[in-house]
Amino acid sequence: MLQDMGMEKVAHIDTGFNGWVDDGLDVQTYDEWKAAKKAAND
Repeated sequence: MLQDMGMEKVAHIDTGFNGWVDDGLDVQTYDEWKAAKKAAND
């Protein structure tokens, strides 16, 4: 999933998903991700 967001060489995020959210980084719902992926393939 992180690679779908353009991050290369992803191995581990020390603080996990909660740390990602706590840092104020973008979070996309599954439905948003699914719609964007579908739109990119159309």
